[in-house]
Formats: sequence, C-alpha cells, structure tokens
Amino acid sequence: LKRLLPPDLWAQFEETYTGAEVTSNWLALFRSIDVMRRVAVEVGDLLGYRYPEDLERRTVNYLHKVREFPPAL
Repeated sequence: LKRLLPPDLWAQFEETYTGAEVTSNWLALFRSIDVMRRVAVEVGDLLGYRYPEDLERRTVNYLHKVREFPPAL
C-alpha cells in the first residue's frame, strides 16, 4: 500500500495506528476520519458523488461528546 499512495497520504495513514493508550486511540480515530474524508472526496468527485459533509460533521461532533463521557468503572 505504501508504494501505491502519495507520500503525504501515506504519512497521514501511518498516523492512524497507535498503541493501547486511550488518548492516542482517540487521536488516531480522528486522523482516520481525516484520511477517509480526503480519499472519499477525491474518489467521489471522480465518480460523480458528493461527499456527505453534514453527516460527517454531525458524526464527528457526536464522537467529541462521547470522548467526554466519564470512564467506565
């Protein structure tokens, strides 16, 4: 996959992998969303589809709220 992606996209993709630390996983999740958006917009444009920006915005807002939940006991 590394040789198929542009270097900047590969660098973003690498940042989606992390260890077991909770904060790192949240950051990796949001980085994954950024990578997905970038690729989905480009592919969608080529195929004539519009990226659902409003759905993404609402989903990301929801995830930020979930992130603030108190830890489970």
